[in-house]
Amino acid sequence: MNEQGPTDEEKMDEMPEIETPYYPPEEWGSLDEYWFNKLEATGSFEDVFDKESGEQKQQYDLFMSGQIENPNFSYPNINAEEISKVEKKVIALKEELLLKEDRLAIRECYRWRLNERIAYLRMLKSIASGDMHRFKRYSWFLYGRPQPEIFNANLYLLHKQLDLDMQSQNADLQQAALNLNNLLPQTNQSAPTPNLPDEQSIASARENTQQLAQNLMPSLEPNKTYGAEEIQSAFVQALQNLRAPGWQVIIGPETRKVLGVRGASKKVLIGPKQEFSAQRLTELIAHEIGTHVARRQNGERSHLKLLSSGLDRYLPGEEGIATMREQALANKVEEFARLDRHLAIGLVWGIDGIQRNFRQTFEIMETFYYWQSLKSQTETTIAKNKAKEKAWDLCVRIFKGADCTTPGVCYSKDIVYHEGNINIWDVIRDDPKEMIRFNIGKYNPHNPRHLWILSTLGISDEDLENLN
Repeated sequence: MNEQGPTDEEKMDEMPEIETPYYPPEEWGSLDEYWFNKLEATGSFEDVFDKESGEQKQQYDLFMSGQIENPNFSYPNINAEEISKVEKKVIALKEELLLKEDRLAIRECYRWRLNERIAYLRMLKSIASGDMHRFKRYSWFLYGRPQPEIFNANLYLLHKQLDLDMQSQNADLQQAALNLNNLLPQTNQSAPTPNLPDEQSIASARENTQQLAQNLMPSLEPNKTYGAEEIQSAFVQALQNLRAPGWQVIIGPETRKVLGVRGASKKVLIGPKQEFSAQRLTELIAHEIGTHVARRQNGERSHLKLLSSGLDRYLPGEEGIATMREQALANKVEEFARLDRHLAIGLVWGIDGIQRNFRQTFEIMETFYYWQSLKSQTETTIAKNKAKEKAWDLCVRIFKGADCTTPGVCYSKDIVYHEGNINIWDVIRDDPKEMIRFNIGKYNPHNPRHLWILSTLGISDEDLENLN
């Protein structure tokens, strides 16, 4: 990548013409064992954004007291010299691949994946050097930009809700709606908003998810609230039910507030203060174990081992499926998943023409969360405290790697939840049979290149059945 952005070579090439599918016989085993092991040897980098102990609380206190305009985070695990060494290995691996691999589908899926890895490593180096221009362009290259059509559609729907709440008999809600209305960009939405899934799609998704979950879920008490240690036990049981060896479920440090999976190290991390209802815990097990862990495990056992760590740009499909399963078990889809993250990233990037930094984004999202809390009839003081915490956590998440000061620069990865959720519901509506293959590994069912790879290599729903 030059100073202006990715070179033509680093961009994803056009999808090749589909070749005659070839179906590997059982005794072949993995088609990509050599290349997969080589790629895995270059490392996972899944802990590079971990912060120094106590730093987040220190920055939080300074920010909330007004002593600093924007926080300043360090990333001690990002070592530019070491990353450059890995980058050279990845480039050498790509050259070896292009020289030695004559199977089109294998060559192309690894070339796309290696290009993505090179861009990711260079993004990390831009963080180490403080080059926010390059960081933004690499983030764009890897995860895309928030789609203006979706951003504006969400604004349009939000303003419609705010118009109603500005007429509320609740004075606090009325004022919160007015304040948010004044802070959010205005939009004259002319394009149609994405359609929420119809009843038939929801019913199909619910049936598919329930089939997946029936042998996965631990026994939970319906009206109970589960704390961290009980959540840990439930996840351990779900992993045992899945027959996923080698995984650990760890209660993380005090600063951890979001439950998550680290696939390369086979860890599920839980915050020590997290609490979930039985219903919410069921949804999260379907998300984290039934999707993230199951897709990795099935990918490891498939004919294409790359499906365990993921085809290039698989994340919209991964998080789209995971959030769809939450919604299917909740039996309702009132909006597409993680709208707040997409809205915040769109505000940072300045889709409305005004680029924003950490503080500016925080102030809008704090007002957004306060309005949301009041709508759910949360008491005013609790709503204010909750809004402050949620806005901080969100901004820390989307500004990881950024200097938090440069307007328009953030880590755009989290748009994959909202846009991926929209796309997966589109897949279910247009081709519900594709759900059968969702857990074959980490691919994006909305990506034509990924479907081409699976079809060319003969990876189908029957392969998933054979894994049982």
